[in-house]
Amino acid sequence: MCLHLKYQVQILSNDLLDEIKETLLKDNSSLTLYDVVGGYSQTQKQQILLIVDRQDYGHLIAKIHEIDPEAFIVTSNVTKVHGGKWGL
Repeated sequence: MCLHLKYQVQILSNDLLDEIKETLLKDNSSLTLYDVVGGYSQTQKQQILLIVDRQDYGHLIAKIHEIDPEAFIVTSNVTKVHGGKWGL
């Protein structure tokens, strides 16, 4: 059985999310923006969610940190992705 392992990446940035989004859209055909509220600060923000192949992950993180070294990034392993660019 061949698993098509990918990463789900969630990105938050205090000041540079629009720049990160524009840069990522140049290389990724899809990403999703979520409206979120900080649990402590109660500040409304946006979060970027995207799925990347494992071999693209290091380059993605480097690009994000070039723009905002303080960006908050959460990464999860995913093995099944349906629909969109990675549809089965």
